[in-house]
Amino acid sequence: VGFTGNPPSAVDPSIVEDCLFDQNNATLTGGGMDVNSRFTTVHVSTTRFHHNYAGQRGGAVSGSADAVITVTDSIMANNAAGDAGGSAYATATSLTFDNVSVTDSVAGRAGGGVAITGDTSAGAFKSTSFRRCNASAIGGAVAAWSNVPELTIEGGA
Repeated sequence: VGFTGNPPSAVDPSIVEDCLFDQNNATLTGGGMDVNSRFTTVHVSTTRFHHNYAGQRGGAVSGSADAVITVTDSIMANNAAGDAGGSAYATATSLTFDNVSVTDSVAGRAGGGVAITGDTSAGAFKSTSFRRCNASAIGGAVAAWSNVPELTIEGGA
């Protein structure tokens, strides 16, 4: 799923519910879903992302261009990215996980589970678990760099 071009309005966000993203691939970003349309809001719930791959960033989900991505009550497992964000990558994006399980995700360099970068990005992870995530350089579970102003991690199993 790619969100590009004219964005949906913030009042009427895109909804992804009760879906399965399995064994998808992207050469660059967002193996399962790439949200790169300016000011797009996407709400994902009760969705599974399994065995997705991105050659660069965001094995399951990638966000950029001031997107707002919220993932709730979902599972991300066995996703991988060649560079950063085995399951999710955010640059100039607000990324929120609530009651999400991130397991067995791998990134070639940073953020085996999740990678967040940029001074307009924010990350919030509530009641979220990271298990067996790996990165070769930094942040096995979560990596944040390049002046990320806000990162909150609370709860989790």
